[in-house]
Amino acid sequence: MIALFQLAREQDVPCFSAWSLRFGPHLDRVKSTPIGELPAVFAWGRAQTVPHRPDLLGYGIPTVEMLSAVIGTGCESVVRTHTGDTDVITGRWAGGKEATVHGLRNAKGAGWGLQALGTTGMATSPRGQESASELREIIKFFRTKVAPVPAAETIEVLAFAEAADESKRRGGPPVPIKEFIALNQPGRVVR
Repeated sequence: MIALFQLAREQDVPCFSAWSLRFGPHLDRVKSTPIGELPAVFAWGRAQTVPHRPDLLGYGIPTVEMLSAVIGTGCESVVRTHTGDTDVITGRWAGGKEATVHGLRNAKGAGWGLQALGTTGMATSPRGQESASELREIIKFFRTKVAPVPAAETIEVLAFAEAADESKRRGGPPVPIKEFIALNQPGRVVR
């Protein structure tokens, strides 16, 4: 993805990548609710895996997208606990913020949701699919050529997913996000 964004920048072609759950009134309400400073976010959703992809890049990525849309960039490390039915992935952000993804693999009808825990209150996003909101963002993007999600944020979301898989492979220790951003730089030869 880093190479794709670099090529797009070199060719002056605007682009972005995002999942529909990052857009819409459900997260707008969370972001606009006065809850003080935001030290923690908890997001949950489906996390069925797809062969030949990092686990969270199956059905888990919308949950990470929602989390990122609320807490923002700056994730430094990720640690993952894995069982046959669930994953619990905790990211630590610069400045001490923490965000947790609870992925449900075998919960029939499980949707997605998010809770922002502030210093003076909390805000919850109900389950929702935001296809119409995503379509509005896409139309606006075609008109303005301004990406609704910066490339750096998309890269961090994908690095979060990769670091979560690496934490699982290593048996659970925290994995720095920058490892995966560095490993995926264009021109880097992996042997």
